Amino acid sequence: MQGGDRTTFRWVAGALAVAAVGAAFVGAEFDVGRLTGAKAAHGGGMFLKECWPPRHDAEFLSLLAGATLDTLSVAFLGTLLAVAIGIPLAAMSSRNVIYGARFAGADTPPAGTARAVFVASRTFTAAFRSVPEVVWALLFVKAAPLGALPAILAIGVAYGGLIGKVFSEQMEDVAPSPVAALEAVGAGRVRTFAWGVLPQAFGPMASYAAYRFECAVRASVLMGFVGAKGLGFELQVSYGDFLFGEVFTETAFLIVLVILIEWASDAMRRRIA
Repeated sequence: MQGGDRTTFRWVAGALAVAAVGAAFVGAEFDVGRLTGAKAAHGGGMFLKECWPPRHDAEFLSLLAGATLDTLSVAFLGTLLAVAIGIPLAAMSSRNVIYGARFAGADTPPAGTARAVFVASRTFTAAFRSVPEVVWALLFVKAAPLGALPAILAIGVAYGGLIGKVFSEQMEDVAPSPVAALEAVGAGRVRTFAWGVLPQAFGPMASYAAYRFECAVRASVLMGFVGAKGLGFELQVSYGDFLFGEVFTETAFLIVLVILIEWASDAMRRRIA
């Protein structure tokens, strides 16, 4: 691309970007005045006034401590299920695993069973991550009673698709020489994956799984709407009863919980790296 053509392309791309942002504001009916007007200020002030003083008696704090454990349990089991779903999908979606090192970067991979497995696993991975976890939870409620099970399944399936996508990219980024060496001595697909691909990709995979656990904690709060016990359920009950002092304390619990998990996750990632 010549200099003049490049300049024209930049101007056109910039104009299209500005038009897209403007169309998004119009389509979303975004109005800054709703946030800065007197009505918004009055409503916000009344809400903060009703939040004070926050409830902090021993009985309520004990209830929130138990709800926090419930939230962590749903997030942990959901992430564990997501990893269990994501690793097989990732392996079958990685060219260097399913096709072998020789065809890892090929534009036209070999046809046959391997290609069918590759396409099917990529399709399932895309389907799982296309549906938000809240929608999965509403679907699972029809098959399972209200409670923790639909929430765990929803996080597991939705995040399983996300983990499968990212893990497959991390597996494809490993050095090809160990994989090729194992194939040269006759190692099959499973052994090549276990000894050639997985050890190299383990660090990035563990780091991303830890990040997904952070996200699962936040997602498990939303699962209160499908009856999963935890901070989200307590928030829903308090807000529905207009007990905003409780809402303030529950929100503070959630913020502190996420910060602590983020610190622990960062420390773990530094150790792995």
